[in-house]
Amino acid sequence: MRWSVGLLILSSCELSPMSSPPLDSSPASLERALGAELEVCDLECRAEPTDIFSSFVVTDPVILDRFPLRRVLDQLASFSGTGSTADSIWKQWWLSQRERTGGDPGQWPFCDDNGATINGFPIECPRAESDIASIPIESHGPVALFNRFDLMPLDGHHCGEYRIVYAMNAPRTEGGIGGRNFVIFEGVLPNPRPDCGPAACQEVAQFWQALTTEPDMSVRADALDEFYFKGICEFEPVVKPEHYGLDCRTGGGYGQGCGQIRTNQFVDRPWNLREFTLRRDFTDSAGELIVQQTTVKQNPHFSLFDSSHPMFSAFEPNFLGQMPLMLPVPDGVSLIAGGTDGKFDAGESISQAGPGDNDYLPDLPFDVDIANELLALGMPGTVSSGDVAERATSQSCGGCHELSNFDDLGTTNGFGPSTIWPPSLGFVHVDEASNLSPALLTEFLPHRQRVMANFLDATCGVECLPPGARLVKEGASEEGEVTFDVKSRSEVKAEGIVADPEETLGGSRVH
Repeated sequence: MRWSVGLLILSSCELSPMSSPPLDSSPASLERALGAELEVCDLECRAEPTDIFSSFVVTDPVILDRFPLRRVLDQLASFSGTGSTADSIWKQWWLSQRERTGGDPGQWPFCDDNGATINGFPIECPRAESDIASIPIESHGPVALFNRFDLMPLDGHHCGEYRIVYAMNAPRTEGGIGGRNFVIFEGVLPNPRPDCGPAACQEVAQFWQALTTEPDMSVRADALDEFYFKGICEFEPVVKPEHYGLDCRTGGGYGQGCGQIRTNQFVDRPWNLREFTLRRDFTDSAGELIVQQTTVKQNPHFSLFDSSHPMFSAFEPNFLGQMPLMLPVPDGVSLIAGGTDGKFDAGESISQAGPGDNDYLPDLPFDVDIANELLALGMPGTVSSGDVAERATSQSCGGCHELSNFDDLGTTNGFGPSTIWPPSLGFVHVDEASNLSPALLTEFLPHRQRVMANFLDATCGVECLPPGARLVKEGASEEGEVTFDVKSRSEVKAEGIVADPEETLGGSRVH
C-alpha cells in the first residue's frame, strides 16, 4: 500500500515528516506530492523510544473528532453485505436488553432468551439500557483510542487489539438519558502473513511507535484514520465486522483473535459489564447485521466458587491449573493472568459490591484445596489462598473496574512489600472527559510500552520466522519487565517449549 498523508513515508518502522497533501493513497498522488513513487511499508525496522500519550493512548480532541460512533457503525454496516444501517444496528443492539414482546423480529436476540441465561448462567433481565435504543447514536462520543499490541499472542496469529472507547454524553456530544454508559469497540487485527509468525506484526508496532515522533496533530489524525478505517500496508482496517467476532469459528477469547464489543453500563443498577459479538442473519432477503450478547471472557461465574455447585468438580481442577498464571515471579499486577475454560464464563460481570458481584469468594472446602495447591507449587507463606481469590477477582471485568481497587494480593516472590491492585476512577478506567485511571497511568500503560519496545528489540531484522520457530518469553526482571527471544524449531524442541495459543506478549489476557 502507498500512503500520502503528511507523515508519511510510513514503513513498518518509521514515519518521516513531509508536507500534508489531501488524503489520497494512489501512486499518482504520491508522485505529485513527493516527486517520486515511494514504497511506504518496507523500510528498515528500528526500536525507538515512545511516548505513552502518542503511541499507547490517544485522547486529543483533534484526533477523536475523526472517530464518531456513527462512522464506525456505518462502516460495519457497509462491510457486512447486509441491508443494515448504523441506525438499525443501534436500535437492535440496545433493544436486546429488554424482554421479547409480541411483534418483535424472531431473529433478534432479547435478554429473556434461554430463560434469561447465557452459557447456562443467569443475567439481569431486563435492563434500563434498552432505553438507549430511542436516543441518537450521537449521544455517545469518543473519549480514547488504545493501542493493545500487548494482546498479540506469542505465536502471532493476530497482531493485537485496537480499541475505541465511547461514553454517553461525552464532550462534543448531545442527547442521552440518565446514568452512565460506555461502549468499547475492541477490534482484533489479523496477521496478513501468519506463516511468518509475530515477525509479520512489526509493521503495526512501528506504526504506533512512529506516532511519537510526528509533531503535527492533524498528521497523526490522518494516520490513525487510515489505520482504523482503511488499513495500512498489508493489513485490513481495524473497523471491519470480522474483527468484532463475525464468523469467528475459533471459540472466542482474547488469544483466539475474534475481537468483541464491550459495554460498561450504569443506566440501571448495579454496574454491569457485558460483551457482544457480531453475526449476520438472512431471515429476509436483504439480511442484517446483529449485535449478539455473549459470555464475558475470563470471567467464570461467581457461583462456581461454591463446592456444592453442580459444575464445581469440573471447575476446580481447571482453576487450580491456572494458578501459576496468577503467581508470577517476580510479582507485578500487569503480569497476573488467568485462563479458565470458556465453558465457565458468565454472561455479565457485576462491578458493584453486593449479591451476585464478581468478587470471587471460595467456600471452605475450595479454600483448603487452593491452600494445598499453593504448598504443592512451593509458594512462600506471603501469599495465601485468600490472595489467590483476590487475584482471580482482579482478572474479572468487575474486579479490574472496581472490586479489586487497593486490594492486597500478597507477595509471591516472598520478600518486599505486598502487591496492591491499583485503582480505577471508580468503575471506569477512562471517563467521559478522557481522564485516565491511576491503574492505567501507573501500571498498565507503562507495561504495554515496555512490552512493545522489547518485542521490537527481539524481532527487528527478522522479516519472517521460519517454520517451527516462535517468540518466547525470557522471563521478567526484578522490575517485572518481560523480554523476548526468537527460538528456532530445534531450540523449541530441545527446550521443551509448549505453545499456548492464548498466551499474550503482555501476559494478561484481560487488561
